Amino acid sequence: MKRTPPTVTIAAILSVSGPALVGADPIAPPDDRAAEAAAIPWLSIRARDGGWHWAEGRIDGSDLVVSCKAVKEPVAVRYAYTQHPVGCYLYNKDGLPASPFPTERAEE
Repeated sequence: MKRTPPTVTIAAILSVSGPALVGADPIAPPDDRAAEAAAIPWLSIRARDGGWHWAEGRIDGSDLVVSCKAVKEPVAVRYAYTQHPVGCYLYNKDGLPASPFPTERAEE
């Protein structure tokens, strides 16, 4: 994870084949055209003060870049980190889904 305020970059998040986004249909195979226009739901970013905020994400090559206008100094990111996330459509180009994850460590 690389912090470059106001963004956080998570390198090679899914695989060497790079991530892709699938549209609203989780059964359809990954489609690069849908990936360019699709939003990434369930991203949140933590500010230095400890507060969590919903965030926006974009794919840059094989990296996931996350930011939020309300967070100037991000320290951590979570994806689909809830009991029952619905509508998680972040997949790699091989069709494998990203599992929910946090980037913060226990001591943070």
